[in-house]
Amino acid sequence: MIRLFKHPVILILLLILCPTTILIFLLSNDPLLSLTSFFSGPFSNTYHLGNMLNSSSPLLLTSLGAYIALKSNSFNLGGEGQVFLGATITALLSVYFDRYANYGTLGLIILIAIIATGLITWLSAWLDSRYHVNSLISTYLLSMATIHICNYFITQKFLKEGSNILASDKINDLYKLKNILPPSTLSSGFVIALVIVVISSFILKYTILGYEFKISGRNTKFAHSMGINSNIYKISGLTLSGSLHGLAGVLLVLGNHHAVIVGFSNNLGWNGLSSALLAGSKSIMIIVTSLLYSYLDSGSNYATITSDLTIEVSTIVKSVLFFVISSKIIKEQIIYRNKK
Repeated sequence: MIRLFKHPVILILLLILCPTTILIFLLSNDPLLSLTSFFSGPFSNTYHLGNMLNSSSPLLLTSLGAYIALKSNSFNLGGEGQVFLGATITALLSVYFDRYANYGTLGLIILIAIIATGLITWLSAWLDSRYHVNSLISTYLLSMATIHICNYFITQKFLKEGSNILASDKINDLYKLKNILPPSTLSSGFVIALVIVVISSFILKYTILGYEFKISGRNTKFAHSMGINSNIYKISGLTLSGSLHGLAGVLLVLGNHHAVIVGFSNNLGWNGLSSALLAGSKSIMIIVTSLLYSYLDSGSNYATITSDLTIEVSTIVKSVLFFVISSKIIKEQIIYRNKK
């Protein structure tokens, strides 16, 4: 029994659930109602369950993007800007070329969004390779600049007339992803993101390409001794990371909001990084960690509606989660189990 509680996964869950429960008891006048709403709310009906799964769709992609960057021995801290750029390009081009709306145009728009966000991270990777500019810093700075540029186009050139929020016009109905669980907002984007994560996990685990990619990120000198060009894998890994973040922005527009809204990425870049760190060495665990983050958000939203908890509880819980991920005790337990 004691060994069970020392398992890293169980330890993480305990270190999340205990502070959350204590926090709810401190902040709520009716803690039992708040606890019930927080933990069971997302599964209370089809509407809330579907919305929770739909919110995890872009998070699956940002988590995978952050994971691939980490495995290439890089840090992509520009996820927020990359998601926003992908969403902005998708929404604005959809509105601009509305008269030419067809599936071919949609495919071209998605391709442009993916390439543009990939180029942002490729630039960081190239600067790191050529001039030793730390990609951790360059991805973040480029992200901040990208967000301001996108905000300019949304609030000036493409602002929806008569709107009471800073948003673009709605995209053509032809571009909207199919709803698969009414009355919730769950779209086929969830299936797309899930398939991409599964295929990527298979490639990383069972193919020579995936093996070389992981080896080059883990030990550059060893990779060179085996004839592997680790520099190419590092650049391609960071580039692919940016493209996946851009694709997450595409799903936000096509499957969630059907427009681009200032500040609507909801920390997808940072949550994706946290989710990737929590997944550890197994990429397939991204599915579990992404759903966990979406569950915390949905539980908080439901508790806000049905009890006296505020929406900030979710942010506090995720902060605790991030602290637990990086805590020394978890790392020590994982190392101990691996040695055994």
